[in-house]
Amino acid sequence: MKTIYRVESPTGEVRVLEVSHNETGYNVYIDDSNICESITEEELTEALENPNF
Repeated sequence: MKTIYRVESPTGEVRVLEVSHNETGYNVYIDDSNICESITEEELTEALENPNF
């Protein structure tokens, strides 16, 4: 199951994150990219609360 987040940075830039849970944390695809990043729950929370892109 994927969850989609629309995140806006302090500068107004918007990214769409597609997030799915895996065995060690989360897989994240950014803006319909084919590149997947595996991150921990802490990293996901930080990215959603304090976007810096």
